[in-house]
Amino acid sequence: MTLHFLDFEVSSDADDRTTFDAMASVPVSSVATLLREVEQVLGWAVDHFGPPAPHEEGGEWDYQLDAVEETQVPVELTFDLRSRSAQLGERGSAGMPRTTLTLTLTGGPAFAEAFATEFGE
Repeated sequence: MTLHFLDFEVSSDADDRTTFDAMASVPVSSVATLLREVEQVLGWAVDHFGPPAPHEEGGEWDYQLDAVEETQVPVELTFDLRSRSAQLGERGSAGMPRTTLTLTLTGGPAFAEAFATEFGE
């Protein structure tokens, strides 16, 4: 499955659990596409490994999904070579909002292997 916005970083812990972390920040015009990717990933996990549950409760996989919408305001920033100081200057006008989404999946060895095969991680 090809993902365009979600790019996962992989880490493992001493309990033989693997974590896949992704963060994407997109303009309003791309939110629907990003949400389709989240649906693909989580739908795949449910289809292949059943409902999520914490490892402590015997779950093979679990996830955390968060999002925030931010409006960026450019601020002039300068650095004075003589005084070695940075100064904030005038603020610009607010740009279009961006949605930043984080998705973390954690699973055991079978989940990690299947996820890496499916999503190329």
